[in-house]
Parts: sequence; structure tokens; C-alpha cells
Amino acid sequence: MTIMANSLVVNRTYQFVVNMTHRANPYLRASGYLLVKVENARSQMVAVGCVIATMCSRKGEFQYINPNTQLALFSSLMNQTGLLNNITWNVYTRMMNSSSDTQKWSLFTNMNDYRDIWFFGANRSHFTATNQLFLTYRNIKFWRFEVVYISMTEKSSSALHFEINQPPKPGICSITPSNGTITTKFTVICKDWTDQDGIKDYSFYAWTTHVEQRVILGSTINSLFELRLPIGCGNASLVNVIVQIRDQLNSVTEANISAVSVVPTRTNIDSFVKAINISSTVPSKHPLVEILSKNNSVLTGQVITTVSQVLNEMNTEIIRLGIQNIASIFVSPLGSRRISMSSHSWNTSTFNQYIQQLNDDASVREYLMKSMKDLVTTTWNNILLHASSLALLTHAINELTRDTFMLASSKCRDMAITLESMARMVSSDDVKKIGNQLVQCAANVLSAVNVPLQQRGTILELDLNRSSATSNDYDDDMYLNLNLNGINFVNPFSLYNLCYFDLIIGIFMKENEPSYERNFYHQKRTVASLQCHQYWIA
Repeated sequence: MTIMANSLVVNRTYQFVVNMTHRANPYLRASGYLLVKVENARSQMVAVGCVIATMCSRKGEFQYINPNTQLALFSSLMNQTGLLNNITWNVYTRMMNSSSDTQKWSLFTNMNDYRDIWFFGANRSHFTATNQLFLTYRNIKFWRFEVVYISMTEKSSSALHFEINQPPKPGICSITPSNGTITTKFTVICKDWTDQDGIKDYSFYAWTTHVEQRVILGSTINSLFELRLPIGCGNASLVNVIVQIRDQLNSVTEANISAVSVVPTRTNIDSFVKAINISSTVPSKHPLVEILSKNNSVLTGQVITTVSQVLNEMNTEIIRLGIQNIASIFVSPLGSRRISMSSHSWNTSTFNQYIQQLNDDASVREYLMKSMKDLVTTTWNNILLHASSLALLTHAINELTRDTFMLASSKCRDMAITLESMARMVSSDDVKKIGNQLVQCAANVLSAVNVPLQQRGTILELDLNRSSATSNDYDDDMYLNLNLNGINFVNPFSLYNLCYFDLIIGIFMKENEPSYERNFYHQKRTVASLQCHQYWIA
């Protein structure tokens, strides 16, 4: 269509409508709208758009925006002719007259009250409105965001119109059975959920004491989902399950399912440890081993999450019991490295129990880490699941072998690279969720690699045996200066509660033996290898 000069009247607004019909299928139709206000002036052109295009889906003359996500906009002056003096963003709400369908926009007068609270960058080219704006004013369905550029000679403006995307309408979700253990297969069924844009997927979360600490257990496009749940909390061992139902334009409704009892049993972990020890020679029939052998990304993430939570609680408990059995707390003078004390000052059986559990659980963590190292994570849901699993798996830093934290670091690095490529295709909230988990994983790895170097914990049997078996690099490397007497103790209390128990265990380390020197050597080499991984995560 061509509009000839002088065809439009000054000071009037024209609406141009384009209707398109598919040639082969006349039932497929699309429409586009354009509002043009004619002014007797030559204004500079201002471009405005969404920073993350996928978060602003087009619907006619409006952009769809979800009330539970923040809105990030950018603007640019396309043909600047003078010195720019000011940029101002204005927010409007729309009241619709249903009889004539005319638009009447009202200025949002509370904008100044919420600067740097809900609104950021009100006088910059980039502008952000947090989701609190839409969640607080749920009754407002239409919004207009206008940017005004003022130069020495003229004023130009541009705006985007938004319609709040309504979330899926409530249906029901149920879970069976109502109780079990970490090996129990629970089934969630959701039905009667509807949305005019269509249901995109279902995501499942679980939490025990605090909803803010919930962990993701996976997502699916199907209304039926099978999952393994983490252990419960309290006398009833209750686990709360949440389902997020998302439409095709990413608007979400959250539904709570009745709590499930998941009883923690040491027997499950003991049998799992035994199964891992024999699985290298004899195929294991343990249910968790069989699940991990399927190489299913979602199931593996669920198993690692549930088992890691059990291991972390057991680790905390054995440290607590160990501290209670220590007769005295010894503090070394500043600058000294040895505490002279009697080996009879604490319970030998507690020490042996601690060492045995430490090595058994370290074997389990390494097995779990190896089971996920080759799994592909290409969607943000899978990345979030695996990042959350890794943060839990690496939580007990005194139970991480070199192989475990090297694989964990490599996996976190790969997910960080994938997340970087997806950063503009998912919401900032989703990026933040994944980023927090990856940073936690990196922090755990850095702490774990320094436990032997700072002599704040025991050397794990797997590391010690591998150091003794591989001595070629140790004997041939002339460039790494090993000086066991010159260890630099950097921030010795950064390991939190582990220090209090492992500090005393470190006294019994026989570092003058060759195997311990080799372990120290390999640990220092590992630090150098980790630096490349940590760069990507940072």
C-alpha cells in the first residue's frame, strides 16, 4: 500500500489494519495494527523494543507480557540531529470503553514513588520495570511504556503497548503414592488445565522446611510425570510438591499438591554404597543403580538430588557427633602448624566411624558425578535441574575426591557456556536461578580442592591410592616446587563447621610418607587446572 503525500490530515490519528489469510488454508489468519499520528513537524525517529524478544510475544498491536516476569526495554535515537538533553520514560494504563473500543491512556502517577524500587533507568536509554508493578496492580490489563527524547531543537517519542498475558486456568494435580522412600517412584497427574495460548509444559519442585529452598525435579510436556522425591522433614517426614503450569507464552500458574511422606532410611544408602562397590564387576540390581544406568537426564538429576540431600544430612550429623566426642578444643599459637596433644583425647571409634563414612560417601558422590558427566543439557529446565543437583552433590567438601570436583567443575563450566548462549532467550529470573546454582558449585569446588592443601581435613582413600599408583608425573616434574613446610594457610576458617572436626584429624596426617607427598603434588596441579573452569563460571 502506498500513501500519497498530503493524503493524511494534520493532528489526526490513523489506524492501519493488515489482515492476512493463508493461501492453502483460509482458516489460518493473522492481523497487524499500526497507529499513526500526523503532526506538522519533522521529528527524529525513536526505536523502542524488548531487551529479551522472547519475553514480549506479539499479539496484534500489543505485546504480551507475563505478570510474574520483569519488563526490560531499550530505546535508541535513529537519526539524531542535535545535542540530546534528556531521556524520560513514562508509564500509562489503559481504560477500555467496550462500546466504542476506543483507547484512553492514563498516566501512572505513582512512578516517582517507586523509582529504584519498581522502576530503574527512568532517564536512560534502557528501562526496567519489575514484576511487582504487574503483581500489585493485577486489575490493570493494558500498559503503555513511552520513551521521550528531548534535544535542543525538538522532542521525539515512541511507545510500546502491552497486554498482560493471563496464566493457565486452574485444574487439578494429584500424586501417588502418599508415602515412600528415596527409591519410590511417585506419579503426578495433572488434568483440566486450560489456556487460550495452549499449555507449554509442567515443571515440578519439592521443598521441606522453607519454600525458598525448593529444588527442581524436572519438567515435561505431558500431564503425567514420574519422579523420585528427596527425604522429608520432621516426625512425619513430609515433602511438599509444587507444579508450575506454563502456557506457550511463558505465563505461569503455580499449584500445590498435598504433602507426601518420604522416610529417610540408612538402609537405602548402605545398599546403594554396596551396589556401587560391586557394580564394576557384577551387574547391580539396585533400583538407583538401574535408574542411573538408563542415562536419562531428568531421572539422573532427580536421583542425584535426593541421594545428595541424604548424604549431606549424614555428613552434618557425623561431624556433630564427632565434635561432641572430642574431650578438649586446642588452639595453636599464631604462626605454628602443629598442636601437641595426646591421641587418647578423643574417642577412637568415632574417628574410625567418621573416616569410614567419609570414604564410603566420597565413593558414592564420585559415582553420581560420573553418571551425569556425559548427559546433554540443552534446555534451561535441564540446566537448572543439573545445576541444582551439582550444588547439592558438592556441598560436603570433605567428601569430594579430585575426580569428583574436577568433573563437577567441568560440568558447571559447560553449563555456564550453554547458559551464556541462551541468556537472551530466557527471562532474567531464570538466568539468575541457574547462575546462583553454578556459582555455589564453583565455590564448593574451590573449597574442596584446598582442604588437603591447607591440611584442614583428611586425605580420601581414593585420592591417596591414585596418587600412589601414578607417580611418573610426580617424579619427572621439575618445575613444581613442593615445600610441605611452607604451606600458606589462607583463611583457615573458610570451611565453616568442617574445620572444627577436621582440624584435629589433620594432626594425624603422615605427610612425610611419599604417598602423601604425591597427593599434595597432584592436588596443587589440580588447582591450576581448575582456574580455566572457574573463569567461565565467573
